[in-house]
Amino acid sequence: MILLFKYFPLFSLLYSVIPAFIRRNFYKSVPNYNPENASKFRTAYWGSVIYMAIVWLPMIIGILYGNVPTMVHFFVKGTGNPFINSYWIVQLTLSIVGIVWMFFLNGGEFIEKYYLPLMSSRGKGSNPTPISASFVKLIPIISCIAIIILWLFILPDDMAIIDDMFSNFQ
Repeated sequence: MILLFKYFPLFSLLYSVIPAFIRRNFYKSVPNYNPENASKFRTAYWGSVIYMAIVWLPMIIGILYGNVPTMVHFFVKGTGNPFINSYWIVQLTLSIVGIVWMFFLNGGEFIEKYYLPLMSSRGKGSNPTPISASFVKLIPIISCIAIIILWLFILPDDMAIIDDMFSNFQ
């Protein structure tokens, strides 16, 4: 069980990035329908792959080199470990980057025009549920608010809770 908590971020990184490389051929066919936007589509696609990878890197580096025993320890803010703090800084930064891209760099319109029709058309059945562009635009805002609430009000300040949780596994 400890191995699962220790290597979960690595498995998550692989789960996020490997399918993106496998599906790249599917997404490469889409710009053929809109050749004038092929470069924007490729940039958005590879940007999302990098975005998915960056999420897990601070956790992986902290576990392998930063004296953080498991991924659960990243949810204790009072340790002062720079790898734990960098994890949360990266999460907040990615949320802010998402907000900037969605609202100020026309990312929301790009998703609405190109990604949402793809996602809706891949639904099951003859009448898939359409995905709301407004909802997609809210995701980075909700993420940013959730990170701030977690850091200020929910995450514990000491390791006692984590130590109690893992005492049964060792």
